[in-house]
Formats: sequence, structure tokens, C-alpha cells
Amino acid sequence: MRVGTALPQRRIDASFLDVAREAEDLGYASLSVFDHLVPLGAPVGTPVLESFTTLAATAAVTSTIGLRTLVVRAAMRPPAMTAHLARTLRAVAGERFVLGLGTGDASSAVEDDLLGQPHLPGERRRDRLRATVAAVRATVPGLEVWVGGTGDRTRALAFEVADGWNAWAATPAEIAAVAAPPHVVVSWGGQVVLGSTPDEAAERLASWAPGRDPAERDRALTGTAGEVAARIRALGEAGVAECVVAFVGGDAAGQRRAFARDVLPLLDGAGP
Repeated sequence: MRVGTALPQRRIDASFLDVAREAEDLGYASLSVFDHLVPLGAPVGTPVLESFTTLAATAAVTSTIGLRTLVVRAAMRPPAMTAHLARTLRAVAGERFVLGLGTGDASSAVEDDLLGQPHLPGERRRDRLRATVAAVRATVPGLEVWVGGTGDRTRALAFEVADGWNAWAATPAEIAAVAAPPHVVVSWGGQVVLGSTPDEAAERLASWAPGRDPAERDRALTGTAGEVAARIRALGEAGVAECVVAFVGGDAAGQRRAFARDVLPLLDGAGP
């Protein structure tokens, strides 16, 4: 089981570079970034770092850790532009870079307004994703492409055209029920709330969860090191090859270090 983590992108400064260096030293397998003009659930104007430039800078200060976009929204850019950006990042980062793509959903309409473009219906967003994969294949031969999304049609498209599928916040049962084809790498991404005791983990979850969809809260991997490791092992048994953990509930740096110290050793040999 490979376990990566998410880079912080909500401050317009270079502090994410320190996180990247530390994550590599701590033994994380990859670093992932999201691709938004406005962070999900945040008001317009909230600072956010752009995905491709963030990863390019990260590549320059690391040497072994994998680099992921989870995910680039295909409808935000023309397919040729996404392919051009991916080619540049592949040249900078080499095979460490994996391009994750997605279709976006209803929440993407805010960003489309900011971009001055129409918000496409679902089928046209999937068409744009397919065209983007084709452009990337033609422009950057050999680049690994993942598609993120748990909707039936997006998942089917991932199995058809991509090298990997990311199931954000999916349960082991949901992943096992899908039966991904052998050529597709299955990855998982989601929130983690780690505490030294069950009570501390519950308090951190409560501090993060107010106002959030209860389903989102319940899907966060919450608990002590042993409890979180058990839930990640269950994902591995369901076929997940790489997990991307985003720490929420406060003290992300402390959680990231504690996870590396206390959870990663429990995952040796886990996974498909």
C-alpha cells in the first residue's frame, strides 16, 4: 500500500515547499494537489494556489516522492492547454508525475462563472474529459493518467480510457463492488482525522464537521493510529493500491508527522 498526502494550497506563499520536503523525508509515497479557482465550500476570493505551478515548484525541491493532480477539472481548460501543461510538468518531474483528471460537478458552476465560460452539462463534461485524455496521450506518450469520480458513467470512462481511477471518500465495500479491470490502478483519497486517543480524534472531527454534510463527516477516517491503519488496510483489501490522505480537524502538521510515525509502519505489506 502506497500512502501519499495532500499539499496545503490555501495560503499564497511558499510554505507548501517545507511541507513537501518534510513529507518526502517522512516516507510518504506521493503529494497531491487539487485544481480549483475557489476551494470547495469556501467563499469566492479565498486564496488558493494553482495546481500545475505548485507541483512544478514541488518537483524542484524534492527528488523521489510522487506528484499527483487530484484532480484537474478537464472543462476548465481546452484539452490542448491541459496537454501542454502536463508535458511541461512531465519534463520537470519525470515519471514521478501522474495526471489526475475529473469532470467536475454542479459545484463547479461558480468557477465557470469566474472563468467567463458556460457550465457544461454532465455528458458534455465527460466528452471534454475524453478529449483531454486523447490530447494528453498524443502529446505526452507514456504519461500515467488517472480519472477521479465515483459516478457510474465517469467511473466507466475511467476504466475505458485511463490508467487509474481515484475513488474519493469511497468505502471498501463500494470499491470492491466495482471490480476494476486489471490494467487500472485504483487509488483512494479522503480526509483523515488522527488523534492520540479516541476522544482527541472525536474532538478534532467535531471541530471540522460543523455545517458539513453528515455523509462527508462519516466518511473521514477518524481515530487513533491503530484504528486509522485498520481502515486503510480494509481499503487495500478492497483493491486500493494508493491512498491520498488529507488531514483535517486542526494541527495538520502534527497529524502528518504522527501518521508517518505511528500509522505508516502498521501498513507494511498492506494492499493488493
